[in-house]
Amino acid sequence: MDARYTRILIVVGSVVAALLLVVVVVMLTGGDSGDGEAATTSTSAGSTTTDGLATTTTVSATSTSEAVTTTVTPTTAAVTTTTAPPVCDGPSATTPDLGAPGVSHVDGDFDGDGAIDRLIMYEALGTSWVQIRLSYGFAAEIEVFGPAEAYGATGFDAPEDVGYGRVTSGASTEFVGFVYFAECDIEQATVDGVGVAEFGRGGGVTHLDRITCVEDGIITRSATTGDGTTWEYTERRYRWVPGLGDFETVSSSVEMVTDPPGDHPMFQASFDCPEG
Repeated sequence: MDARYTRILIVVGSVVAALLLVVVVVMLTGGDSGDGEAATTSTSAGSTTTDGLATTTTVSATSTSEAVTTTVTPTTAAVTTTTAPPVCDGPSATTPDLGAPGVSHVDGDFDGDGAIDRLIMYEALGTSWVQIRLSYGFAAEIEVFGPAEAYGATGFDAPEDVGYGRVTSGASTEFVGFVYFAECDIEQATVDGVGVAEFGRGGGVTHLDRITCVEDGIITRSATTGDGTTWEYTERRYRWVPGLGDFETVSSSVEMVTDPPGDHPMFQASFDCPEG
């Protein structure tokens, strides 16, 4: 065999070898790519150039891109639970005859369970009492100066009602006290965290006092004079804080008025809260 045929055979062998290499690469990179979307494989065909007796074979690289699987975890909304008020047991105050003289009462939901409870104020053997009796019979009470009289109850934007009524009286003014039910006991409201919440209603020639209930608390107004001509008019606004059982001072103002007209607000010594 002469040299010409030998070179031809070498060229043919090189081409066959290149084609076989391409087939092997395709077989190795093909097939199943696993779960999710199929893998994508791209391969460029080989090229052979014959220039006289010289032969150049070019085989492109094969690239494989794996599919990406994204898992979305479902989100569960938070569940809000409401804790029912505790059921009180143990020693319970004796409830007086509601039809007896000196006994007054109003209804309200004082423990926030949705059932009707009762605020009772009464006199017994010269002592004045304020009692809250729950719907299922449990009752707690406290002693006040007196004479006591139940006026009403309101929620002040809270689930539990606050009861109120006359807890003591002066010569021309009666004082309204506020009570609430907490931890199976009756408590007197405080003012700015101290004392007891008792506000004046009424008045005489030297002073006048007024109480007004609003959505989230109360407003008190008072007017005092030493000469009957110049009056000091004070207005305070309180916000009820149910978790603390406290009337928190929101604002306070003082105005000096000389010879005010008879229809001036200071002369309206009234009690503007729900009664019944």
